[in-house]
Amino acid sequence: MTKQGYTLRLLAAERSASQEVHDRVELVWTGQEVVGSQSRDTSVVVRELFSTAKSSILIWEIQQLKKNSDF
Repeated sequence: MTKQGYTLRLLAAERSASQEVHDRVELVWTGQEVVGSQSRDTSVVVRELFSTAKSSILIWEIQQLKKNSDF
């Protein structure tokens, strides 16, 4: 096998392994828009997750408390 052939096989194997990891985990940010972030509509994301999940779904909620000068 030539160096180029070996390199192409290594690259293909790396891309395949990378795609497998990508297919297993997806981080999605939903909710209110925050400056500098891209969020998606929560109801759309939840429907998509449940319709495409293969084994499990982990939902984690983080609430950001806004500082209010009245308190």
